[in-house]
Amino acid sequence: MYKGRVLRACSLLALAALALSLAACGGDLEEGCLTGPCGPDTGSTPPDDGNTQDCSATPDTGSLPCGVYDVLKAKCHSCHTSPQQGGFVFPLLTFEDTRVVTNDGIVRADKMKTAVESGRMPPPPAALTAEEKQALLDWLGTCGQPEPEGQGCECTTPEACP
Repeated sequence: MYKGRVLRACSLLALAALALSLAACGGDLEEGCLTGPCGPDTGSTPPDDGNTQDCSATPDTGSLPCGVYDVLKAKCHSCHTSPQQGGFVFPLLTFEDTRVVTNDGIVRADKMKTAVESGRMPPPPAALTAEEKQALLDWLGTCGQPEPEGQGCECTTPEACP
C-alpha cells in the first residue's frame, strides 16, 4: 500500500516536472528546435571573427537548389514539415522557410548553418553523411542563395513533395 502511494507521488512529481519544462519553452519553441526540443540555442549567433559574411543582399524569395532540397527532404522533412509535428518545429519545405527571421533577429539559414556545423542537427538517426553535410554547408556558406523561382526544387506541403 505504502509503495503504491510513493510510486503515484513520484509519477505525479515527474509529470509536473515535465509539464514545467514544456511550459518554460512554450513561448519560443522555434528557437529551441535547432538544438532539440526546448534546448538552449547557444550557437545561434556566429562568432564575429572578421570573416562573417554580409548576407543582407540574399533575396527572400526563390527556389531551393535541388541538391539542398534533396538533403532536406531525406534528413529534415520528417520533423521540419507542415503542418508541424508535435508543435515543436518549423517547416523547411521552401526557400522562403530558410529566410524567416527568428524571434531573436537571426535569419533561419544562419541558425541552420550553426546547427549543421556543430552536428546538433539533424539528430540521430537522421545524421548527415559527410557529402550531405558538405552540400548544406557549401550552400549556407554562400548565404544560401536561391535558384530563380521555379527553377529549383521545393514543395509547399509534404503531399506535394517530389
